[in-house]
Amino acid sequence: MQAIKIYKEPTPEVLEEYSKLKLGDPEIVKKYEELYLRLIVNLVGEKEEYILYTVSKAPITEYCKKSPMIIAENISKRLKIPIIYGELKFNYNKDDFYDLGDERKAIIPEIKNIEKARNKKLLFLDDSFVTGNSLNVNLGLFQGVAKDFIFLYILDLSKSKYTEKEANTYILKKKGISFLKEIAGKDGFLPTSQFIRTFIDLPEKDKNEIYSELSQERRDSINKAVQLYNSQS
Repeated sequence: MQAIKIYKEPTPEVLEEYSKLKLGDPEIVKKYEELYLRLIVNLVGEKEEYILYTVSKAPITEYCKKSPMIIAENISKRLKIPIIYGELKFNYNKDDFYDLGDERKAIIPEIKNIEKARNKKLLFLDDSFVTGNSLNVNLGLFQGVAKDFIFLYILDLSKSKYTEKEANTYILKKKGISFLKEIAGKDGFLPTSQFIRTFIDLPEKDKNEIYSELSQERRDSINKAVQLYNSQS
């Protein structure tokens, strides 16, 4: 197993960009797609078969994705590397989402086509390393299936002074909902899991303020994403 991270330390500058990525800022998503792409191009050998892997909350849908999933899918198309998904079944509750982080990260994902990874080198794209629970669970699932397991991520928060919640919400602490309004109206914006969780937790007046500057099509897509994210896994 190899683990490769993009940044050595979660500096304030890195955390600001990371939190923008978590919320789905299209420009930052594109930047990190290029960073992951360069890592993968340097890893991939001509004589080996590779497969991309990423996880997200069930149900996996076109309306809402984790930012690493958006990146993995784009890289899959660009490099012609197949991709498989792990679906995490849990119900979102804002009151204990971070408090139960250890348990959430130990959920065993459902992988419907795991045999596609047999005898291939697996590239697992995620955004951070926090407790190691998620990594260990996925390592166990692919043991005896994948030829090798390569974990690609951005930040190691396991020994950081910043908690997972602080890292995820860093830009919101600085800019508040004005940043949500800004990115939700950008071309190419796709609601991420972090954006939807944040949106769900907002007071109605803040939701209405964000919606006031969006097209009906964009409002409908966010509503659909909220509905699916809140559905029973």
